[in-house]
Amino acid sequence: MKKEMIRTALIAMAIFAMPTMMHAQLGNLAKKAKAAAATAKSLNSDANLIGEEELTDDAVKGTWSYREPGIAFGPGNAAAKAAGNAAAEKVEPVIKEGLTKAGFKPGMLKFTFNNSKENGQTAKVVVASKEFEGTYALEGATIAVTLTETGKTFKFNGKLDGGRLQLALTPSDMLDFVKAAAPQADNYAAQVKSVSDVLDKVKILYLALTFGK
Repeated sequence: MKKEMIRTALIAMAIFAMPTMMHAQLGNLAKKAKAAAATAKSLNSDANLIGEEELTDDAVKGTWSYREPGIAFGPGNAAAKAAGNAAAEKVEPVIKEGLTKAGFKPGMLKFTFNNSKENGQTAKVVVASKEFEGTYALEGATIAVTLTETGKTFKFNGKLDGGRLQLALTPSDMLDFVKAAAPQADNYAAQVKSVSDVLDKVKILYLALTFGK
C-alpha cells in the first residue's frame, strides 16, 4: 500500500511538472519510489488529514487569503498517513507550481464567508481581479460553496487549525474548481487533468488549499 501510493505520487509529479519528458524519467522515478517506500516504514503517522470537526458560521466568517497548496488524507488509515509524509514532500512543490501557473498565487485567491439575517449565508471568491458571488452552506466539516455565475457547487472539506483554514477537494473536484475559477486554467488544463487523473485513483487523497486572515 505504501509503495503503491508513493509510486503513484512520484509518477504524478513527473506528469505535472514535465509531461514531455515523463518517459525518460520513469527509470529514476522507480528508484526514488523504492527508496521513499523504504523510508516511509519508519515515519510517524502525522501526515496532514482532512477535517472532521463541525464548522460554524462564526468560525469561518470573514475573508481568507490563500497561502499555499498541499495534500491531505482521509482519516483511519495509519499506513496511508505514514506514506503521506513522504508523498507530500515530493508532490506538494509540483502542485504549487501548477496552481501558480494557472493563476492561484498567494494573496491572489480569497474566500469571504458572511452570514446575516438580511442576506443569509453569502460567499465571495476572488481570483486575481475576477470576483465570483455565491452562497455557502455548512454541514459537519463540509463547506458547500455555490458560484452564482456558473451555478456549480463545490463541497470543500474544511479544517480550522491555529488561525488557518484548509479547504480540500478530491483531485477531480479540485480540477473542476480550478477550471471554473482560475484565469489561466485553460493554458494548463492538460497538465492539471493528467495529475488529477493519477491522484484520483488514491481515494483517500485530497488536494488542499490553505488560507489565513
